[in-house]
Amino acid sequence: MTRLAVRGIPTERAERLRGGGPDANGQPALRRRAQGTMNPCRHCLQLIREGDETLVLSWRPFDGLQPYAEAGPIFLHAQDCPRYASDRLPPWFAHLQPALLRAGGR
Repeated sequence: MTRLAVRGIPTERAERLRGGGPDANGQPALRRRAQGTMNPCRHCLQLIREGDETLVLSWRPFDGLQPYAEAGPIFLHAQDCPRYASDRLPPWFAHLQPALLRAGGR
């Protein structure tokens, strides 16, 4: 049986994006102040506090093009944060009803 492994995006990719590297559309991330309370950082998987500097960018979870390699908008802390790695979802996730999870393997 496969165990659940919950991981944020790789630290190397987060650092590249924070440094101005291109997103899935080949553009640098937009720098904004977080609005509201439901802006999850895709690296640490914690909610970005309202007013904190955040990056908004296009993300494709797979390196190569294929049917499941769709791109979509994500949030990322503008400052360094620790990568999330656990066998459980972050506690705030329980408040999302309904919720959608998309899994990928590496």
